[in-house]
Amino acid sequence: MGVRTRRPRRPQPGHTLTDQLPESGFPSGIGTPATTVLVLLLLHAGLCAVLLGGRESGTVPAAIAESQAQLVRGAGAAVGAAASQGIADLRAATAVPAATPEDLVARLLQNGKWRGAAVLDAGSRALVASRGEPVAVQSLPRSVTGTTVTPVVGADGALRVVVAQALPGARLLVAARGSRLPDAALGGDLRETLLLTASTGQVIDSRGAPLDPDVGRLVELASAAAAAGEKGNLTGSTVAGRQPTVVYTPVSSAQVDGVLGLAVVSVVRAPVTDSGPGGNGVIPAVALAAVALSGFLVVRRVLVGPVRRLRADALAIAGGRLMTTRIRRSRTREVDRIAAAFEHCRAELGGGTPERPGSRRRRGPATWFAIGLTSAAVLGWSATVLVTAGSRDVVVPDAVVSSAGNQTTAATDALRRSLNDGLADLTSFAALTGGDVRSGLDELIAGQSRYRSVYVADRSGGAGSVVGRPPLRTAEPLPAEPGLLLRQGTAPVPVLFAHAPLPDGQALVGEFDLDHIARLLGRAPGSVRLVDDDLRTIAATDGFVAFAELGAELRDSATDAGKDGPVARTQEGTDGQAVVVAAPLRGGASGQLGWTVVAEQPVVDLALPGNEQRRDAMVAALVAALLAVLLFGWQYLLLLRPLRRVAEAADEIVAGRYSSVTYPQHQDQIGTIASCLEICRQALTDGVRRLGGARRPSGAATDATELIAAVPSAPRTRPRPSPAPRGR
Repeated sequence: MGVRTRRPRRPQPGHTLTDQLPESGFPSGIGTPATTVLVLLLLHAGLCAVLLGGRESGTVPAAIAESQAQLVRGAGAAVGAAASQGIADLRAATAVPAATPEDLVARLLQNGKWRGAAVLDAGSRALVASRGEPVAVQSLPRSVTGTTVTPVVGADGALRVVVAQALPGARLLVAARGSRLPDAALGGDLRETLLLTASTGQVIDSRGAPLDPDVGRLVELASAAAAAGEKGNLTGSTVAGRQPTVVYTPVSSAQVDGVLGLAVVSVVRAPVTDSGPGGNGVIPAVALAAVALSGFLVVRRVLVGPVRRLRADALAIAGGRLMTTRIRRSRTREVDRIAAAFEHCRAELGGGTPERPGSRRRRGPATWFAIGLTSAAVLGWSATVLVTAGSRDVVVPDAVVSSAGNQTTAATDALRRSLNDGLADLTSFAALTGGDVRSGLDELIAGQSRYRSVYVADRSGGAGSVVGRPPLRTAEPLPAEPGLLLRQGTAPVPVLFAHAPLPDGQALVGEFDLDHIARLLGRAPGSVRLVDDDLRTIAATDGFVAFAELGAELRDSATDAGKDGPVARTQEGTDGQAVVVAAPLRGGASGQLGWTVVAEQPVVDLALPGNEQRRDAMVAALVAALLAVLLFGWQYLLLLRPLRRVAEAADEIVAGRYSSVTYPQHQDQIGTIASCLEICRQALTDGVRRLGGARRPSGAATDATELIAAVPSAPRTRPRPSPAPRGR
């Protein structure tokens, strides 16, 4: 029984051709780019309404919290440095053997930083020798093998740093020194308070305004968290337009593992400001949505609609419906040129009269003009947002300026104390060791980051017994009195050094490390410089030229600070509007130098609502500009260029030149039009029977066409028998 098959129906013109010209899906397609970019622009418009609209509720500017965090970090580092300094002092004191325990504690107290010292028996803790204030030896751990540091609150409520050093012969050297917060001009509009607290919340030292009772619980929580090694901030309830903000950090020392159980806490009552003006984001969002919809309609009218109509007419002509199809012309130039080619083919193959080339050519807009106009509209929206929302002046609250002034004042005080302590260390060490100082120089510089080198200078100023890096100071006789000097040494950097005379006419010299000075200056905000009395740069937190004069924008602030004390204000800086703070070094040997610390922080770097809105506007404008580039680039590369290429091939057909093959560049609607145009060109060459099928040439468009000769068929003959295989 045979298998019954059904005779296929005769395909209708155009149907088979449609099936043979497949078109890819997303991201191909004549309308895909416009629709995709429209959706992205509408989503971006909603994002702009949120970004540029601001929030109705107010908060404390983040710039205040950031400045307070930097302030407490600097203050904590200053308190921790006292512990490190105590360890270095005891190690230096024990490096030179003493005749008796009494002699050791007497020499140690010659350094005015120690309040009391004692020598104990390591096992029984019996007192061997003591001098000065009684030391809280009960706070020491049971076993002391090296050097330990213990913070203790004295009878007067002040902080004492108790340092213990193991001595030969099973003895301990114990000394206590006071420690306090650095000086800072706190208070003012912020009602700022800086506290040094224990883990229980007990206030050991304070600066600024009195502490309000309603923030006591926040201070206790902050102290407990900081004593455990944490850092952060807490906020309270807003009262009368002000919100209490508590920022805390633990106190640690580079010479001690872990934390010391102390905390530096900053309490401010900053005025609440709005995050940004509300409602401004609706207008840019609506404008962007209008631009996106208008551009989408323009692209649909100029490009998408005409190409789709042309595709339908091209399939009809290439499918053989010559007499029933009317070619619809378009106002778009490239589409109309291709339509003219199909009209020419219809007239030639259908027996009509072809039109003269260019007789019905319409002067309409080019496709790239519509795409470019839409992209330019989106770019114009981006520029408008940048000009309106992104270029507004940012108002700097007085609280932010005051906080920057407090930071700079604290950094200046830390620098002053470091320089004065360095000179005091050299003076005390020279008196402690007498004339034999070479054996203790290693202990003097060990653990001290302030010195780059320490050495003994002879009567002519030449360096000898150098510990550390090679000296930069030029050899010259030194004054007989101890002090701080600034010179320009052999290298193109300033050389700041302290010197203390020795009994034999020599001097002990310690050159300060500029990196250490820069780290202390870094506790102030922005770009910080240390200038001398002639306003020449000595050190800076960023790159600088030695002894370069201070910029003209900052000279007035530095001069006013030298006369009237710290100055903090908003003015025109080096790169635009900036918060400029200048604080002089006053007190001790460093105060006699007449130096000033100048800090400059650009307003654009502050965490203020105006800056946040400006950054949001820049982000919104940048994203919209990228979408505009995506719109133009996507349509130009994937649609406009292939369409222009097909239009050029269509011009050749209208001109009567049928030798050029038209290849589809992509499998989309434009590729279908190109294939139909190629079918019509072949029909003009081979006859009307060519219509109705998509006979595609094999190979690439650049391959040479070769004519392969026909192979003649061989005559049919009887096959010859194969020879029998031979035997072995």
